Amino acid sequence: MSEICPCGSARAYDACCGPFHRGAAIAPTPEVLMRSRYCAFCKGEVDYLLATSHPDLHALDERAALVQACRGPRWLALRILDAPAPSDDSGEVEFVAFHEGVPVGQLHERSRFVRENGRWLYRSGRILSNMALGRNDPCWCGSGRKRKSCHG
Repeated sequence: MSEICPCGSARAYDACCGPFHRGAAIAPTPEVLMRSRYCAFCKGEVDYLLATSHPDLHALDERAALVQACRGPRWLALRILDAPAPSDDSGEVEFVAFHEGVPVGQLHERSRFVRENGRWLYRSGRILSNMALGRNDPCWCGSGRKRKSCHG
């Protein structure tokens, strides 16, 4: 049986982000691209991250930086906070990605995507302040339990 996809869809990786990483499919929306890119960071899919970044973002040391980012903190969970329907060829997704740390670390970002030649590409991101995680809030891991009785 296939492993569960790290993107938080609760689907099997081979039926979720795997086809995007293998080049067998392209992400149909900014949210799906965001999820597949998060999954790519989890799985070290550097080629996919390069292919789904806007060409204006490419730098000489980009591959090395992405390899290092994939080896960085262990990513634990992704929560999509806002993903409005894209307008024409642009879209945004606000998300928080949780990673190992004490307390658990966060990357809270509002990402901007553009569609060029029928493909969505990551264009830019604005880092936002960490989300407050109260004891009675849902746990960051997505279990549906309160944080205090799960990872609190």
